[in-house]
Amino acid sequence: MKRLCGLAFVVMAIAMPGCRSTNAIPASPLLHAKQIVAASLSDSFTTFSGSAQGNVTPATYDTSGTLLAPYGVSFDPSGNIWIGNCSGPNVLEFANGATGTTGPTNTITSASFVCPSDVFVAKSGKIYVTDYNAEAVDVFSAGATGLSTPIAQITGNVTGLAGPEGIAVDSSGNMWVVNYNNGLEEFAAGANGNVAPSVAINANIAVPAGVNLDSHGNIWVANHGGNNIVEFPANATNASTPIATITSSAISNPNAVAVDGAGYIYETGSGANSINVFAPGSGTNATPIRSISGASTDLNDNWGLAIR
Repeated sequence: MKRLCGLAFVVMAIAMPGCRSTNAIPASPLLHAKQIVAASLSDSFTTFSGSAQGNVTPATYDTSGTLLAPYGVSFDPSGNIWIGNCSGPNVLEFANGATGTTGPTNTITSASFVCPSDVFVAKSGKIYVTDYNAEAVDVFSAGATGLSTPIAQITGNVTGLAGPEGIAVDSSGNMWVVNYNNGLEEFAAGANGNVAPSVAINANIAVPAGVNLDSHGNIWVANHGGNNIVEFPANATNASTPIATITSSAISNPNAVAVDGAGYIYETGSGANSINVFAPGSGTNATPIRSISGASTDLNDNWGLAIR
């Protein structure tokens, strides 16, 4: 049975995990992120400087009224912010630095959309969207705007898609997707239609919500049901097990993960209104090196996270 996203779900968000997801690969090696953006079920997104910590006011905070149950969020190569707007249902693009009631600069709608939950914009400009309730991955051409038809759509019983939430795309166009109901899958570049994934991993993953690729191509998963963050190798196969697992008392129902070029791991979730940063090599019972939390942050039931 599919989970219905939308305003009714917002009321129940604490009791039942929602649709969601992550993520942008840093464009170049970074000592730390320059910007952090989080989307939440308060129908808003917040951005912070990469070094923010504590009970700090966000650098930008958008409440334009166009955000309706936003889940996935990412930066494009130009620093613009893209959001999977589940109850729109649409995909929204905001200019870097958008604040208050600025509103989106671009809106993509599609006849196939039911609950767009995550979005990834590649360097080529192609736009990749997971749709939780349609159980599909839609790919749009660079520059898509308004009512658009996907140039490719992965959907059907052979795909194994079951509540696809987060998506990350490598430099070759291979797509890594986490399914809330069916683990981690990879689809080859150019995949279209009712096609089987090239990799499918279910072991050591429980209701995953977000996915990110680090600068080495390793795959990081926000493992919502397992209450941890797991890392798989870049050359993962169906039989792969995690090469790293981060547990922490600070992690609570993780929904999104991002990794910067220096290996620092950023996490947020719906169980705690915070963003936690872990040092490279963190493992069991890790302590964040810094956290963003408190009333001034406007963080509230976070489902999306991205860095640049």
